[in-house]
Amino acid sequence: MPTYYTLLTAVGRAKIENAIALGQTIEWTHMAVGDGNGNPTVPTDTQTALLRERYRAGVNSLTVDAENPQYVVAELIIPANVGGWLVHEVGIFDSDGDMVAVANFPVTYKPVLDEGSGRDLAIRILVEVANTAAVTLKIDPTLVLASRQYVDQSVAAHEAKSNPHPQYATKTGVQAQAHTSSAAGGTADAITASFTPAIGALTNGMMLLVRAGAANATTSPTFTPNSGPITAKTIVKGNGLPLVAGDIAGAGHWLALQYDSALDKWALINPASSVVTRRVDGITAITVEEE
Repeated sequence: MPTYYTLLTAVGRAKIENAIALGQTIEWTHMAVGDGNGNPTVPTDTQTALLRERYRAGVNSLTVDAENPQYVVAELIIPANVGGWLVHEVGIFDSDGDMVAVANFPVTYKPVLDEGSGRDLAIRILVEVANTAAVTLKIDPTLVLASRQYVDQSVAAHEAKSNPHPQYATKTGVQAQAHTSSAAGGTADAITASFTPAIGALTNGMMLLVRAGAANATTSPTFTPNSGPITAKTIVKGNGLPLVAGDIAGAGHWLALQYDSALDKWALINPASSVVTRRVDGITAITVEEE
């Protein structure tokens, strides 16, 4: 047997066997360290407590060992302002307060800041479990400290994602204008479109480009850049007047649509027929010109 090892206590082993048989889980919530009354310790499965406990806190992390799926790695972080004693023994406790595993530990002195030296100390032990799925971690996130290894692993996993920030436009999307341009979906008079990232809210002056699929047949077509979350709004000309049939010229017409919050409508900046204001003999006339 190795010099340093971890044992499931009789209570811990019985709880795991029962959990496996019933298809349930048990929660490991806390870890503790002790000084073994100043001496190295020899763990036994009959222990219900450490020989002399010095510090107890919530389990910082509980993971399945990458090299052996039958082992879980339990971690405790002892902060810099705690210490002044040796670590000889480690225990794991469940949500009932029972010690479910116990280990001896290479003698380690935990200094305290008042001694002129202080550091966080990470305590990690391996526990062999027949079925690691039977063990879960229950933590208070306000009390857990992040170890450097945990931070490094978390950052590496985050950066390895193909798109770690889906709420932001990607470089590829910006170059392709996927965040502001899209092909039309829906129907000729109920136009939809999809953008990357998805548009979650409308803001005054928002400008979107949509490649039409067909000409409008009504004077009040609608548009939504995110069908479902965003209600479809009527499309009007830039001055708020209704469209005429064919203002959306047909398939391939790039529509410049700008949201007007005062109207709560989409203004079509480039309709096929434009509204032109002229003053003739002192009379203001509004005419429509085909483009």
